[in-house]
Amino acid sequence: MSDYDDVKQVRLCAMYRRVSKGGKTYFTGKLGYNKVALVQTSKTTDDGVEIWSMLLSEVPKETEKPAVDTESKLDDEMPF
Repeated sequence: MSDYDDVKQVRLCAMYRRVSKGGKTYFTGKLGYNKVALVQTSKTTDDGVEIWSMLLSEVPKETEKPAVDTESKLDDEMPF
């Protein structure tokens, strides 16, 4: 059992797996009027675990619609 079993969880956004021209995997999504990107850094923890950074960038409201469907059920269980 996880420490998070009894904690209410809220889905913030969906993330989509992408591959850069250089072959690196990253994830993108939208959070309201913001774009979200999850990118792997070149660093690791002392025990070799990859470190990822989440980046948030604002999109002008005239050019972008807000993300929708944050209430839908996930296809799989939460990973924690």
